[in-house]
Amino acid sequence: MHLTNFSLNKNSDKFKKPGADYKEDVTSSKQLLTNVYKKMAGKGRDTRLLKRQIEELAAKTVIALEPYLKNAYHCFVDADH
Repeated sequence: MHLTNFSLNKNSDKFKKPGADYKEDVTSSKQLLTNVYKKMAGKGRDTRLLKRQIEELAAKTVIALEPYLKNAYHCFVDADH
């Protein structure tokens, strides 16, 4: 079974449901990533650097998984496709 943070946190007494205008919500437990970046930038954080680091981490993760993805592709994708 896979549990996400949301599926665990929504049952917490501290969980704050998002309001009707979730696009501008900066206080709920679940927020848009763009709003998190805005909040961080407002506190003087370098969000461009953070975004670049996230992109690099994602790329390195895919590179590390490449042998497994290649094997899965050959196992589950028909040769005719």
